[in-house]
Amino acid sequence: MTSLVSLSLGYTRFCIGFVAVASPATTSSLFGFNEHPTTGSDRLRTRLFGVRELALGAGLAGLLGEEVCTVRGFLAACAIVDGVDVVAAVMAYNEGSLNNTGVLLIIMGAAAFCGLNVYEYRVTG
Repeated sequence: MTSLVSLSLGYTRFCIGFVAVASPATTSSLFGFNEHPTTGSDRLRTRLFGVRELALGAGLAGLLGEEVCTVRGFLAACAIVDGVDVVAAVMAYNEGSLNNTGVLLIIMGAAAFCGLNVYEYRVTG
C-alpha cells in the first residue's frame, strides 16, 4: 500500500505537471523565470518538464498500477531528478535566466522533495 507521504508527493508532482503542460506561461511565472515562454520551443521545454512531472507523479501515487512499477523505484528516480533540478536551478541563475525568487523557490522545493523522497525510500525499504 502506498503511504501518505508517497501519495502526497505523487499528487503534488502530478498537479505541477498538469499546470506546466496546460499553461506554460503560468508555470514560468510561478517558478520565477525571467523569460516567459513566448516561442514554440520555450513552451515545448516547459511542457516537457510538465510531462516529466506527470509521469513521476503518476508513478509515486501508484496511478500506473503495481504491475507497471514499484513506488520505491519511483522514489529513487524522483530523488535523482530533484537533485539534478537543484544543480540546474543554480546554473540557470548563474546564466541570468532565473531570478532570485525563482532560484530560492526551485532550490528549496527540489531539495525538500529530494529529502522527502530519500526519507520515504528508506522508510519503505
